Amino acid sequence: MISPRSGQLAWSRAELREVARNAESVSYQLQHQGGQDQLRFAATSPHRLLEWKRAEGSSLRLKKSLMLDYWNHHDDGDEKLLK
Repeated sequence: MISPRSGQLAWSRAELREVARNAESVSYQLQHQGGQDQLRFAATSPHRLLEWKRAEGSSLRLKKSLMLDYWNHHDDGDEKLLK
């Protein structure tokens, strides 16, 4: 597991279980030694991670996703596409 506070990576056993599915997303519970995380992915490819609620109380939610021809967007000023 990755700790958002310390940035440490530690391997441990975990159990992943699907808990809900609909046309838009698939939700999972991840049980691990630190507790239980909730993960929600897009149901369609490329199955983006939409939301992650951590056992210790922090959470992440996808605000924006772009599918760009990135090989054409590497010049100075192209960072404006990320806003």
